[in-house]
Amino acid sequence: MLPHTTITDGLQISAKRAREIFNETVWPSFPAEDEERRARLVHAQLLHHFNLTAQQLPLLELNMADRAAPFRLAPASLERRSKL
Repeated sequence: MLPHTTITDGLQISAKRAREIFNETVWPSFPAEDEERRARLVHAQLLHHFNLTAQQLPLLELNMADRAAPFRLAPASLERRSKL
């Protein structure tokens, strides 16, 4: 019979891998550009649904490292910046 620590280590490794697989299937990773595009799409849908302007409901960016002012206005979209 294997020592208790070997069995425990094996179970912990197995459980960790199962969590990784579960997280990959539930929360697939997306490139940052896709996340920004999705956020801008949802923002546009909110504006349309509630009949608001971007000045009334601005799109914000979160910077968790900045404790004094974590939110700021999001810069122009990628497509807009490339056209300018």
